[in-house]
Amino acid sequence: MSVHLATRAFPARIADLGFALSLPHDWISHDLPQEALNFDDPTQLIALAVVTAPHAAIVLAIAARPAYDDGTVSDWGRYLLDNDSASVRAMGEGRLGALPALIAEATKDSEVGTLVLRAAFAEDGARLVNVTLTAPELLADAVYPVWQAALESFALSTPRGATVRVYPPVTVPVQVSQAEAESAPVPAVDEKPDEPPKAETKRMRKQRRKQLTKSDGPPAWWAQAQALEADGRIEEAVALVGRECQFQGALITQAELWQRTMSRCLAAGDREGARQAWSKSRDFAYGYAASATSGGEGAALSLERDAFLAQLGPEPE
Repeated sequence: MSVHLATRAFPARIADLGFALSLPHDWISHDLPQEALNFDDPTQLIALAVVTAPHAAIVLAIAARPAYDDGTVSDWGRYLLDNDSASVRAMGEGRLGALPALIAEATKDSEVGTLVLRAAFAEDGARLVNVTLTAPELLADAVYPVWQAALESFALSTPRGATVRVYPPVTVPVQVSQAEAESAPVPAVDEKPDEPPKAETKRMRKQRRKQLTKSDGPPAWWAQAQALEADGRIEEAVALVGRECQFQGALITQAELWQRTMSRCLAAGDREGARQAWSKSRDFAYGYAASATSGGEGAALSLERDAFLAQLGPEPE
């Protein structure tokens, strides 16, 4: 999809939250009604802008609310997506402009069919900002470049700086020595991000698999993730892989962690826990295939997804 992008500025409606971002030049910005604010309702956000494509049911919405009193950005984003009845396919840490952010992809049923939601949640000076691009499933991949441009270009007119982590800090497992733990770098929330995950070629996928199983031991982050999962701390394990694995394959590796949790739940007789883990594993596998940036890559990742799902098996009864 080739799009002509232009920077659009939006004045603050609340809490000095003016901003600018790049959008297709022909997308339509809508006037917003005055809203009765009730932030005692934890699900309420105020719309800052709503922009739509001229010839399709594609909506970019920017909203905000005061940050919550506790938790992390990932807690808040997951809560709001669940409240919106969205089924999360994939979730991880990324950037919304200069801000560390939770980036998620989800689906939602509607009267016009399945919708794909791509959402970003970021905290800036006790303000929670949410950017969401919603599109019919058939158009979601075509409009992905618009989403990338919005994430990369988003800039607050009055930034205050992030004060809350996207994910809670990971506790280093006991088998890691104290010297290793003390020498491990701990990034600050305002530190510049690492390079974004690299699109994987077939050769790179083989390298990732080899890295996880090499005879002289897997990378430290993978050992830590396995230890966290084995300790029942699956959310922390998945978050760790999302931060440390710099390839698209992080998603399928996260799916594998949820598969392990499913197996442990089944062994313990926890059928409900197994079903939830199965659903998470499946969603990450689909997110992996959806992360492709070309038709050829999409076919390759879809084959790997299908092989994984065959191994995962049907939903536990």
